[in-house]
Amino acid sequence: MDLSHIFVSTVAGGGDSGWLDGPAVAARFGNRLWGVAVDPITKSVYVADTDNHRIRIVREGDVSTLAGNGSGGFASGSALTKAQFCYPYGLTVDSRGAVYVTDRENQRVRSIRNGIVEVFAGSGATSWREDGPAARASFNDPTGICIDDETNTVYVSDHGSNSIRAVRDGVVTTVAGAGVLGFSDGIASEAKFNTPWQMAYDPIAMALYIADYGNHRIRKLQNGLVTTVAGTGVPGCDDGPVSSATLYHPVGIAVDPRSGAIFCTDYSGHRVRMILNGNVVTVCGASGQGLHDGQGPKSRFRNPASIAFDQDTYKLHICDMGNHRIRVFSAKFLTQHVKWRPLSFQRLLKAGDLADLELTVCGENLRLHRCIVAFRCPSLLEKSTRSKLAKMSVSKEDLEIIEEYIYCDRIPPALSLSPTSWLHLSDIGDLLRMESFAASCAAQIKPSLCSSPGVALDILVRALESREESLAALIPECIEALIEQRDVVLKNYSHKQLSDMLKDHPHYYHAIVDTISPSTSPTTETPSPLSSSSHSISHPGLSAYTVPSPRVKLTLGEDMERLFDSGQNADFTITLEAGDSSASIPCHAAVLYASWVYFRHMWASGMREKAERSLRLPGPNHPDGITYAALRHVIKYAYAGRIPRQNIDPYDSLFILGRAELYGLTEQSKDRRHSLSTDPTISWQPTPEIAPSSSSGNQNAPNEADLSFKPLLDFCLAMIEKNLNAGNCLQIFKMAVDLGAHDAAAKARQYVVQNLKSILKSPNGKFQLLQLPQHELNLLMFEYIADH
Repeated sequence: MDLSHIFVSTVAGGGDSGWLDGPAVAARFGNRLWGVAVDPITKSVYVADTDNHRIRIVREGDVSTLAGNGSGGFASGSALTKAQFCYPYGLTVDSRGAVYVTDRENQRVRSIRNGIVEVFAGSGATSWREDGPAARASFNDPTGICIDDETNTVYVSDHGSNSIRAVRDGVVTTVAGAGVLGFSDGIASEAKFNTPWQMAYDPIAMALYIADYGNHRIRKLQNGLVTTVAGTGVPGCDDGPVSSATLYHPVGIAVDPRSGAIFCTDYSGHRVRMILNGNVVTVCGASGQGLHDGQGPKSRFRNPASIAFDQDTYKLHICDMGNHRIRVFSAKFLTQHVKWRPLSFQRLLKAGDLADLELTVCGENLRLHRCIVAFRCPSLLEKSTRSKLAKMSVSKEDLEIIEEYIYCDRIPPALSLSPTSWLHLSDIGDLLRMESFAASCAAQIKPSLCSSPGVALDILVRALESREESLAALIPECIEALIEQRDVVLKNYSHKQLSDMLKDHPHYYHAIVDTISPSTSPTTETPSPLSSSSHSISHPGLSAYTVPSPRVKLTLGEDMERLFDSGQNADFTITLEAGDSSASIPCHAAVLYASWVYFRHMWASGMREKAERSLRLPGPNHPDGITYAALRHVIKYAYAGRIPRQNIDPYDSLFILGRAELYGLTEQSKDRRHSLSTDPTISWQPTPEIAPSSSSGNQNAPNEADLSFKPLLDFCLAMIEKNLNAGNCLQIFKMAVDLGAHDAAAKARQYVVQNLKSILKSPNGKFQLLQLPQHELNLLMFEYIADH
């Protein structure tokens, strides 16, 4: 993986320890910065300034105090005047902007809402992890903290008791850890940790990741089990497969749910590491401690601690504790690893199936799909925009690259173009108002900057003149490259030429030309010549230069989710019929054709010839039917390629699991051609297996580009397991058996075996048990006897 384009920069902290609010580049933090979090809405960065007993906020280039009067102690109330903390460590922010803090020496979890600090959990007593009501529960050095926004569950790493606690609905429980220092995986209540630190929650995998500091490992809590993700237990900084890679006192941890990437800091190794696709790699931080902004492999840290990942901007914020700074880099490379939207739309692009939009652009005839273009690149539908494109010498190859980005959310791999060509594509992206495409093209130029200072200078001048955000984002790299290649620049350009080229920006000119030592560089902030919405980046030899914060473009999956919710340009209807009533779901045939192999088989087997634009399906009372909510979840997943943001009801989850093979959601059913009569009284009948064609012309054959529904099925199974209790387990068990949801039935059976005594004591427990099929009842009793 090429990580040379990663650029580490400083967003806050003047270097010396202390306490000072004001411009980010001049602000000062205490000796220890243990916590950082990003507000998912405002993008403000919160920092736990531990030794100053304050919570600080970095926003729009300034640092201010959010809460804490600076005196170590305990007091609630007004955040700025009255509230007191005593060594705050961890931070997290929920979707409503509430900030949660682990107030370590006060043995409490605090909350900050609307300028008021309150106690969220903890009595203040130091004792061995007493669970119960939040006000009476006790903690033992609470340190790390994170939140599951879907369930409003706050997770806390109880450092002193080597346990993981959870606060939900006003009750504190222990969810992992035997309470004994050590190491062991297995059942959560029996697992052992060694000073667990920061945690991160993955809402897609429904997993909690834990930085196990003393064990030099990253651990995972999922479905009641604790496992090791990476680390051998031996301290070190060796990259490689997770089974052999070593970590060195991991403290910070963050996760990108879409790609599955896990970031962690090696506190004693002075690095930031990434776990992706079964491998551990060093993302930034050279060997040894120090301070240096720049390319990831060349950057240096001193005891990096907590980290926070912004899923919208792909920025990773790092508490560089030993350097008293907040550092940042962009992990946009992860867009190439997003798992929930494969190249399923590429089929539409190559074959032109179901195309309903013909455009002539620069003399080329394009066959596209209106529903996708309208949400991905609406400006392409404007005649005035197409006229402007005609004046830009746009080639057929340029159009193919743009089409692939619209449909596949990526630049074609292995595409080798000159910096001039990438700039040309970036200009096209700006004209089409495709900010992400323009920024991606501009980013392709970064590797050329260090080897070609002439290119760096041309791009710098152009960025300053055009004020295009995609180019403005390259200004830090251009400055870095020109400073590193100062001798070559001064050999090829005279001082007068450089002065003329940068006459409106003398601070850039002096940063490039003059040799300024870090100790003599000024600390005052230079006004941005580009935008008022900007962030500062410090650099030895340059007082401060600023670049605009790029606008964030929604990803393909998010765009398609909005398309489904809006129903705009819908050209197909799926109707669920239940008795005398029916309910319809407006859809887009092209999207279903691309993402859902079952729909594609139906379309190829007759619907296309009949020009049918509707489909009737049976309701839940039919032997092969499904509920309306379950069907909507399946279709929405086909659009967005990701599990829903909200939970799925266990009842609907059972229908999705039970109808998975029938509806072509399993890997096995992808290799079958199905036929479905439009008569809802006739069940779906799978026909004999077909061998997938090796011919590229067979667009109906399943392949690696097909959208996998496995994450949806796993999520449904987790929803069922999560909601099992003594009152409903037998009902869920019987329903799972009746619907053929075998995995759900196994989970319910296991729960019944483990809790049979309490189930029999519950109302109707014996009656519901006797309603089970005889063979299932026999199997259940056999497992119960074997276990007991």
